[in-house]
Amino acid sequence: MAVLVATAAYVVLVELHRPAPFPAFDVYIYYLPNKLHAVYGAWHGGKGLLWNPYQACGEPFFANPAMGLLYPPHLLFLVLEPNAAVHAVLVVNMVIGATGMLLLARAMGLGRVAALGGALAFELGDGMTQLTGWSPMHSGPWAWVPWALFFCERLLRAPNPSDVVYLAVVLALGLLPGWVLLVALTYQLIALRVVWEVVTRRRDERWRGVGSVAAGLAVAPLLVAVQVLPATELARESQRIALDFADFWAYGGLTTDVRASIRDRIPPVPFVATALLLAAAAPFSVRHRRLIGFYLLMGAGYAILALGPATPLFSLYVKLPPGGATLRYPNRLFWLTGLSLTVLTALVLDGFAAPVDRPRSRWLMTAVALLGGTALWGLTPGGLRPAEAIAVSTVPLVLVTATVRPRLAPLAAWFVLGAVVLDLVAVPVRFPGRLLPSARGLWRHADAFAKLRARMSPQDRALFGTSLSSMFNLGLVTKTATIMRIPVVYDYEPLVGSRLGNYFSALWHGSPITTGAALTMPTVLAGYRSRLADVASVRYLIAAETRGLPPRGVELSTVDVGDRDLQVYASRTVLPRARWVPRIEVVDDPDALLNRMAYGDDDLGAVAFVEEPFPSGFTGERDGPASGTVRFIRDDPEQIVLDVDAPGRGFLVLADQHSPGWRASVNGADAPIRRANYAFRAIEVAAGRSRVTFRYRPRSVAIGAGVSAATAAAVVLVLLRSGRQRHVSA
Repeated sequence: MAVLVATAAYVVLVELHRPAPFPAFDVYIYYLPNKLHAVYGAWHGGKGLLWNPYQACGEPFFANPAMGLLYPPHLLFLVLEPNAAVHAVLVVNMVIGATGMLLLARAMGLGRVAALGGALAFELGDGMTQLTGWSPMHSGPWAWVPWALFFCERLLRAPNPSDVVYLAVVLALGLLPGWVLLVALTYQLIALRVVWEVVTRRRDERWRGVGSVAAGLAVAPLLVAVQVLPATELARESQRIALDFADFWAYGGLTTDVRASIRDRIPPVPFVATALLLAAAAPFSVRHRRLIGFYLLMGAGYAILALGPATPLFSLYVKLPPGGATLRYPNRLFWLTGLSLTVLTALVLDGFAAPVDRPRSRWLMTAVALLGGTALWGLTPGGLRPAEAIAVSTVPLVLVTATVRPRLAPLAAWFVLGAVVLDLVAVPVRFPGRLLPSARGLWRHADAFAKLRARMSPQDRALFGTSLSSMFNLGLVTKTATIMRIPVVYDYEPLVGSRLGNYFSALWHGSPITTGAALTMPTVLAGYRSRLADVASVRYLIAAETRGLPPRGVELSTVDVGDRDLQVYASRTVLPRARWVPRIEVVDDPDALLNRMAYGDDDLGAVAFVEEPFPSGFTGERDGPASGTVRFIRDDPEQIVLDVDAPGRGFLVLADQHSPGWRASVNGADAPIRRANYAFRAIEVAAGRSRVTFRYRPRSVAIGAGVSAATAAAVVLVLLRSGRQRHVSA
């Protein structure tokens, strides 16, 4: 265990701090700001844990699985400095994954050297180090893959209720960090392993194991239904799901330059020379042939699928769960190829350590290793690195020695393990971002934002114009809004609401999002629609550079916040975030509605557009009374209280993102909410004074919590009963 902890610390504290072209963006401009918001909410009575009011005109927080609020290692953020917590969580994830691989190897019947080799190959391998460099949100699910395979192997060999529960628990833990793709791929891998067991093992008892594995797969999502149900609800309304996968294909980035990836030793191809050499020799090993056959097929199969549209198999594959919308980039399937190489490394190492009872097989392995090493020398794009050359040369040399001197076989396995580790350490293949010694850059403009925050009222929002330099120094990124508690109209968020994403795209450059560019910050063009900015209550435009701001044709005044590296502009035409309007108009076509708001000539301060009428059928009057007043009494993330003074019967428009979890009441009576102005909210109010309350109480969270609690109780009962039975048997 000490070796695994030291190896993880080396990767995180040394390798991931080496110079790289850019910081690990998803750590510092996405993951860390979200964790800071969660910690702030935890220390303030839970405010903001369900709803983040600072991004995207308000958006669900807990429901977004990427927040990983329930993942146990994230509790470190409550007690450690934020950047230290990031490093600690990454180390913890690596150790979890390596320990799981160690146990998996032992469950497959491998000896100590093979188990340690598999653990180190997983910990230092392409998948773990790539995902660790990407972010803890990505490395967390990967860390639990070997654990799931471990309990799968145990169930296939000796089914029992306890291991069914443990399989469900580790799969549930894999879901909690927030990236469902890796868990979905784990389900695929387990399903294929079960099929392989049924096809290759002829015994009646195998069906008990199959049923036990299926039970574990079914129980896992029930254990974390409290996260899965809200996440499903959020995903249904997200830009990512709304975007057709065929459109994403057209956007590009689906094919992999395999030669370039190998030549530069960068993702996605898992080129580890010694692991490839051992995989080539694996079919001639005299031990564990069924498992070797399975992982050879899996490694090759996923490598082919990872080529994407270059192979006709891919178009069939993406029709299976989790589907193309979740996978996005086919080259991610190379991670499963790398995992297969890791397991094969452990299996072959075990064959090396075994006594030489079949010299012919060992000589065949030696011949294959020699041929494979020669091929790697001659065919590797860019040639082998010196450390790779040493490691590759070691394998056949050790094989010859162990075959000639059988008593040296156990020692030979350690030498091969050393060659594998040398290869992995000296020639790493990993995500190109780097970790930073400090995250202080996120607070670079803290004083300026404090001054701006003092100027803003609850009726105001801002819009950020980030730049490449502001992202590199972390001074102004999209989620700076969360850290500085400045409400903005957009977010860097894969699951950003489809309506909000289209609205922002139309606002920023005059057209809806129809390609993969939906997930990136667009450039300011002449298409900027100030009408949409006004409706979203964008009073302040904040930029790290003057280029592109203020947008052409928009009259703005400059605001001095005492920071020469930050440009701030104020709009004079902005509409209040909460406002009374005398009438609504029903436009049932969302696209037509958005275009009318962006390019029409309606007075958007006097009318709101809805897609379905209120139950009363009242739509107001064109020549209605003068405008009313709206005052914020309470502006908490999950509860907003407003006092409305209306000169006549009309409507309250709140320029906060519409979401199914919100409920409204007027003077204590429930009031229906309608989606207004394409992405926001409206309710009907009577003439005179009204107290309006909006509360965020998503039913999906409550239902999910009930399902999780009931499943957890059942799981505990199963474990207690199983423990009691073992005690009686003993």
